[in-house]
Formats: sequence, C-alpha cells, structure tokens
Amino acid sequence: MSSTTTSHIPVLEKEVIEYLNIRPGGIYIDATLGGGGHSSSILRRAGREGIVLGIDKNPEAIALGEQLQKEARENDWGKLDLKQGNFADIVAHAASCQIEACDGVLFDIGLSSDLLYSQKGFSVYDETSLDMRFGGEGEITAQDIVNHSDEADLVFMFSHFGEEPYSKTIARAIVAQRERTPFSTAADLSSVIKYAIPKKAVEKGKHPA
Repeated sequence: MSSTTTSHIPVLEKEVIEYLNIRPGGIYIDATLGGGGHSSSILRRAGREGIVLGIDKNPEAIALGEQLQKEARENDWGKLDLKQGNFADIVAHAASCQIEACDGVLFDIGLSSDLLYSQKGFSVYDETSLDMRFGGEGEITAQDIVNHSDEADLVFMFSHFGEEPYSKTIARAIVAQRERTPFSTAADLSSVIKYAIPKKAVEKGKHPA
C-alpha cells in the first residue's frame, strides 16, 4: 500500500491486481478512488508510461489523490489523472482526459473506513453533524432529509433504497421525535431507530441502525 496518508485499507488488493492483470504502459480507471490504495498499486505496476484515472465524489479523496500524484512523480510511477464526480459519469470523465479505451476498470463499491471516521455522520455512534454527503457543498444533507421530508417519503426511501422491512415504523418514530427535538447528529438518529425496531428483529451483537 502507498505511504499516502489514509486509514482505508484497500479490499482484496492482491486479487484486484491479479485479475486486472496490470501491464506496463496500460491505462486503468479506478472509479472509486477512496484512499488511493488500489490506484497506488496499479500505478507502481503500470510503470512510467502507465495511466490511471481516479474518480471520486468525495473532495477529501481527491485531496488524497493529489498527494498520490506527487508520490507517483517522485517515484517515477505512472501518471494519475483525477476527476471529482460520480462514477455514473465515467464515460464523460474518461473522455475529458482523452481516454477512449482502457485495459481495466475497478469499482470498489461500499463505504470506506475513511468516511466512517470522517465525522460527517456516517457512523451510528457519531455525535457530529448529520451530514452524510459524499460531495460536500451544494447537496442536501441527511439532517435536512430526516427533519423535513414527509413521512411517506421517508418510508419510500427506507424501503426502496435501504430495503428496510420496518421502514414505516422507523419513519413514524422519526416524525414523532423531530416534532419534539430536530435531529442534529447521527447518534440522535440511530438512537431513535434503535428503539423503533423490535428487539426480536435485531441480530445479536449488531446495532439496529
């Protein structure tokens, strides 16, 4: 793993490198840059003629990527291009970097440990602002959603996006609580969820939120 500062450990790094079959001078896209661990490994193996396009919606991930760019230059690894945005726009991001074809694409889908410890409200134990934005400015926060969405909209989000069987119970509890005190932290929200879900439905040792 790169010495670039990050708490995120890339998953299945050995397997990723094996199945991408990195070749010297190859072009690769890391569609979920995160802490840059996978991109670092690809850059080192692709060599000085190699290219990696790193995409991430989180500006903090892009900042880490800029550190990795510097490290790559200092060590004569491949070139790292960075694009802040959604991986759904991968074709447009690639085109903006004059990439028409590539040798491999990596999607590391999921929430990284960097985000869990970012104090942006991604952890159920987080006492900081209920933010939960990947991209930052200009986007609606989780705090806005739980404090202002209609109960029916909350039910829809929880059931369709979270596949939550107790979506109606949770939505009802959220609306009742916010009438008394608006939600401000992830811990506030997780506490309400904890008591809204029947104990018999909670797997032992796991937080219901």
